[in-house]
Amino acid sequence: MDSNMLFSGSPFTQANTPTVSANGFPTISFQIVGTFTSGSYTPQVSNDGETWISMSAISIANALVSSVTLVGMYRADVNGYQCFRLSPTSVVGTLAIYIVGSAVPLTYQGR
Repeated sequence: MDSNMLFSGSPFTQANTPTVSANGFPTISFQIVGTFTSGSYTPQVSNDGETWISMSAISIANALVSSVTLVGMYRADVNGYQCFRLSPTSVVGTLAIYIVGSAVPLTYQGR
C-alpha cells in the first residue's frame, strides 16, 4: 500500500464515514469507483474532528464541485486543516473509496 494512502474502503456506506488526518498534506485526492445509483458525498474539513465545514473539490476534468455525485477522481485543497472526510447523503450504490494525501499543493487554472 502507498505510504500516502490514508483510507481504502469498500463498501463505503452511511455508517462508514472515515475521518482521515490531513495534517502534513496540502492536497487530498480521492477516487470513487463502482456503481453510484443515487445520493452524494460532500467533502468536509475540520480542525477539531467535531465541527465540520463543507468545501469544494476539483474533478479530474477541472470542474469545481461542492458535492460528488459521480464515480471518478477528485482533489481538494486541505492546506492548514487537520481532518478531512467525505460525508454521505442518502448514498445508494456499490462503491469503494480511496483517499490519498499529497505533498504537492493544489493548483487550479482559472480559479
